[in-house]
Amino acid sequence: MLENQAEIRVEEAFSARGLNIEELDTLTNIIDRDSKIIKVKSESGLETVMTVDEYDAALNKSLGPFVDEVGTIIGAIEFVEEVGAPKRVVRFRSVVYVFNANRRGLPKPPTAVYHVELEPVGQNYKRVVPISQELLPGAADRFLINVMAKAPSNHQFRVTFRDVTNQTIQSPWIYLRYFIPRSRRANPRAVQISRSKEPS
Repeated sequence: MLENQAEIRVEEAFSARGLNIEELDTLTNIIDRDSKIIKVKSESGLETVMTVDEYDAALNKSLGPFVDEVGTIIGAIEFVEEVGAPKRVVRFRSVVYVFNANRRGLPKPPTAVYHVELEPVGQNYKRVVPISQELLPGAADRFLINVMAKAPSNHQFRVTFRDVTNQTIQSPWIYLRYFIPRSRRANPRAVQISRSKEPS
């Protein structure tokens, strides 16, 4: 769980690569439409009527190179735990949807949150997390598993899911570097995870 959060604005990066955000905002603000025409309204209040073909052409032009309406942001977040402490870097890669028609790209809200505590020192041990989730045929579900430890530590593990029929699904190896800011070490749940990835 991240105690501190930062908002990263990506509009300038997308605009610099050919996305016309102002035009896209206007085109996605549809105030009337039928099978032949579409009426949109700009932020300034100007209304424009166009045919469906004209609308599609304008939409593709405003997207520039992002014709699939999606891009990828790659970067790093740098911070220090306290004055004089070594700088820490968290690298990230995230898919960004240019616009969110019908909430596409947003994950399903979690229906439950589970917790597991790892040992700061140790190897070849297991942690069993009782999970109670019901799935109907063809349905999907999403739940979270919060990972914690009582001290800064490095972990390498796999996650295995077992259903009621005893069938299992196992994840690839996960490498987790776990640290706790000194100001939070009296409360082990107030932690930050620096990175999680499959080891090479």
